Amino acid sequence: MSQTTTGANAGIAQSVHSGASVHLKSRAVEREVGDPQQEGVQDNWYPKFNRGLDTLKFIRSKGAGQIQNGDEIFVETTQTKVGDYRRLTTRKEIVELFYYRAGYGPPETWIVETASGSEMRYGEPFALRNKEWNQTLAPYGDYLTTSRGNDMWTVRPTS
Repeated sequence: MSQTTTGANAGIAQSVHSGASVHLKSRAVEREVGDPQQEGVQDNWYPKFNRGLDTLKFIRSKGAGQIQNGDEIFVETTQTKVGDYRRLTTRKEIVELFYYRAGYGPPETWIVETASGSEMRYGEPFALRNKEWNQTLAPYGDYLTTSRGNDMWTVRPTS
């Protein structure tokens, strides 16, 4: 489902801007990322496909503006229960992605790869490639991980 404009630009999907509240959906499994769950020995917060929806923010490392193909972004949950552990990151020794404090470096940085090669738009496919591992965001059962594939996602506005 694309969010489209009206009037002269009717039918054109709107661009996604840095800081916009979105829901993230895997095209492979047709499920949206849900409420973070705390699990494991280190009590990490994990994004999962489950009940409820997680509202995420895509934040350009360059600051405000439209998110473009090739932009580096941070993916953050808006859930207050995670405290400072808001930023989606990966670590070599943990298969599942988790939320961690900002400042972890390249493992928390994602490069936008739009199918169109231009700006990110609601409802249009894109991949997120992790800057540290050069792998794309991918579904992994009820969790998220990275893979060598080219898993595609879409976003929709939360309201």
